[in-house]
Amino acid sequence: MSSSHNRNQAPTPRPEQKATISSDRTMDEILPDWDVTRPTEIVVIQDSCETVAGSTSEIEVTVTSQQHEKEKTLLREWEEWQEVISPEHLEAAGQIFAREPNAFLTFLARYYFEELPDDLEQDFDSVYVGSYDTPEDWAAESFQILGWSEALEQVQHAAAIPEGILHLDTDAFLDWAQNSMGFEISAGRDQVHIFHP
Repeated sequence: MSSSHNRNQAPTPRPEQKATISSDRTMDEILPDWDVTRPTEIVVIQDSCETVAGSTSEIEVTVTSQQHEKEKTLLREWEEWQEVISPEHLEAAGQIFAREPNAFLTFLARYYFEELPDDLEQDFDSVYVGSYDTPEDWAAESFQILGWSEALEQVQHAAAIPEGILHLDTDAFLDWAQNSMGFEISAGRDQVHIFHP
């Protein structure tokens, strides 16, 4: 389960990264300091290896972060928003964008023009729940926060109910959260953003 809350800085495009790969080394040995949580695309740079006959063959490998293009798109969208956000909100908007860029852009598109807030940061913080890889990840975290997972385990243990017979219905929870409780699940670029207006 992955959620993101309160990032400290805006994304910055990363330059193309290159590595020379020796045939007897693993990617972990070659790229120990790289952020491996970011998806990468491997294309050919340069590796010299001797063949049995003594000749040298070269293979080129370029490791380019796919995240680079996503970040450029995100920054372009942010620049467009800066042109329409009220001047009194620009400073707060920049701070919110720096910590939650994807969620904030989703918030702006969905809520900003409904009613211009007096305090943009307070308005965002009051409705933003979090960002998750899937709605099911948010549901699982909610089960924990609400104490439902622990309550289910206690009932199972107390009644000697075998595991897997009782469960929390994620689909029913998501339906209830949206239709009865007013939560909004907005699909973002790589995650879903949860808001409670």
